[in-house]
Amino acid sequence: MKAHRAISRRLQRRLFLEGLESRAMLAGDVSVDVSGGNLIIRGDNADNEITVTWVAEHTYEVAGVGTEINGDTDVFLARNVTNGIDVDLRDGDDSFTLTGSGLPTGFDLDQHVTVRLGEGADDATISGTSLRGVLKVEGGLDNDDV
Repeated sequence: MKAHRAISRRLQRRLFLEGLESRAMLAGDVSVDVSGGNLIIRGDNADNEITVTWVAEHTYEVAGVGTEINGDTDVFLARNVTNGIDVDLRDGDDSFTLTGSGLPTGFDLDQHVTVRLGEGADDATISGTSLRGVLKVEGGLDNDDV
């Protein structure tokens, strides 16, 4: 019996469980590009949350919160934005924020900014900036906060 117990102990294995990497279901996918000096942002019909942050002259970071940017989760660095910002988030409950990178004095934006929110309960916030160009925000039929 003693020999049997000794063999059984040697053959025993410790089992461990290893957690899988987390997989968050992203709400949507937004296409972002710079064309002709314009920052162009186009949403889909899913819920999208986008933050555009001024980081330097003519340069912005575009980040999705639970939203992919050009099919990826990385931040998009938009350079040579010299004319304006054109956003069309389409349908879904969307959130758009344009901000000045936490600078104490904000930044002066002398470009045109157009934000079309589409259908859905949407939210648009512009903070940390003074705008010298034209700001146009279009909501849809649902309750929108601007």
